[in-house]
Amino acid sequence: MGKQIELFRSEEKKQAYFKIYDMALEQMPVAFETKYVDTSFGNTHLIHCGKVDSPKLILLHCMGFASTCWYKNLETLSKNFDVYCIDSIGEPGKTETYKTKIRKENYFKWLIEILDNLKLDKVNIAGWSFGGFLATGFAMNHPERVERIVAMSPAGTISPITITFYLKLLPALFGGKDKKINQFLKWISGNDNSDYPNPAFSVFTAGMKSFKGWATGTKIVVYSDNDFKKLKVPYLILIGNKDPIYKSGIHNQLVGKYKKINHNVEVEMVNGTHGFPIQQSEKTNERIVSFFLNTSIIMFHSSNMLNEIF
Repeated sequence: MGKQIELFRSEEKKQAYFKIYDMALEQMPVAFETKYVDTSFGNTHLIHCGKVDSPKLILLHCMGFASTCWYKNLETLSKNFDVYCIDSIGEPGKTETYKTKIRKENYFKWLIEILDNLKLDKVNIAGWSFGGFLATGFAMNHPERVERIVAMSPAGTISPITITFYLKLLPALFGGKDKKINQFLKWISGNDNSDYPNPAFSVFTAGMKSFKGWATGTKIVVYSDNDFKKLKVPYLILIGNKDPIYKSGIHNQLVGKYKKINHNVEVEMVNGTHGFPIQQSEKTNERIVSFFLNTSIIMFHSSNMLNEIF
């Protein structure tokens, strides 16, 4: 066990954050348990739900949102999988991080330690945004631990993150003011805040206002064609056709590109923004389930088809 470092700006802010996190847990639509798994990088908090005798599924959340961001996905996923939602090291959540300088390879080692502790050999992994970036890299470097991967609007990975993203994020990150945080959330979700405040946004807002122990040391990059050639497991990328973290107009170009590089890779476009796993949760859940269980449903390769169906 390592030495925990102070991650929050004060004990008062930490307890306020935990209160909002617990309120979000109360809105989960399924029965679950929470547990901690100790690793050399941090005592890792996770939410466990689903059917223990079903295929194993790891969920890696967006940066800053914690595992409560899956509140619209768990009802369907838990009917088909044994689900583990992991609060990342170096971010707001309930994980107790032992260091803040965390390299990409450290994240991979951290995940292996979690799998070993849980006695999970090979797993499916679904990652959203930064979680998708990590899931992709993990599959490239440790295919022996992976069954299949779904990366939803992965940060970097297939296209550079826009400068506008950072211009919107940094005032929210360092200012800690409701106005700037809300402006960022409205921008990244395409102003689709009809159910705001929802559990995901509430926990994110609380984290921006209270957390100081952000991880450093990992640069979010675009993986090379050679990196994608290394993928030995079935891999699905879902991207929102209005996702602002990617350069405008590039979304259509990405569909079909990677299949030419590696037959294991599929890229499909969803009618939505960076928040489509919440905005289009029903169809997103169906696609995740069908891909991981390798069942036959309509395949979504055309943006026109997606616009009609989603």
